[in-house]
Amino acid sequence: MATNPNSSTIRAAQSVIQEEDLDEMRELLHIVQQRMDKAGENGRVYVMGQYVRIVAQMRSEISRVERRFHRETIAAARREHRDLKMQQKGAEE
Repeated sequence: MATNPNSSTIRAAQSVIQEEDLDEMRELLHIVQQRMDKAGENGRVYVMGQYVRIVAQMRSEISRVERRFHRETIAAARREHRDLKMQQKGAEE
């Protein structure tokens, strides 16, 4: 019997996103965009619409992950700065 994941399980799964995952998502987005363009050139309206929907969803997710990476980078720099200040205070005393 399957169980519903709780919020801590979801957060744990989200924390394992790596830079390589983001690169793969970007590559896949590029492939889907090429197919979308080709469908438009061939006049395949329905398929092009589906690709447009997929591209919009992928761009949204890629942007979310990029923002998260930026936040984590800034947070790590702030932690390092705080630790250096604490070390410097400890050395002065």
